[in-house]
Amino acid sequence: MRRPIRYSIDQIQRAAELREAGLTFPEIASQLGMKRTSVEYHCMRLGADPAARRQIRQGRGAMIQKRGNHLVRRFSTDDDATLMALVEQGLRHAEIARRMGRAQTSIAGRLVTLARAAARGEDE
Repeated sequence: MRRPIRYSIDQIQRAAELREAGLTFPEIASQLGMKRTSVEYHCMRLGADPAARRQIRQGRGAMIQKRGNHLVRRFSTDDDATLMALVEQGLRHAEIARRMGRAQTSIAGRLVTLARAAARGEDE
């Protein structure tokens, strides 16, 4: 079993600053000695994203996509509505994930994405 990599708070904050400055995830990862996927996760979690970056839109590509060796289901407009209704009921991420048949990390990630879009005034 692989041990999770832990990054310092300074590394994570610096990654967010570099992302806000417009650097790409691979550039940041190389500069800070981090994994690209970790940079993506921490930047998403902190909402670090250049303002001119792409808008989040529904309906692009297949609903099920292959990433590496596994399949990923995109969230539909109906999924987002269900997710928000369950959040409004006060359910925890684990319960929402169980009801929607998704991973808890997918629920947390989608909520961050939706919050970021709402803060920018983007249409879903």
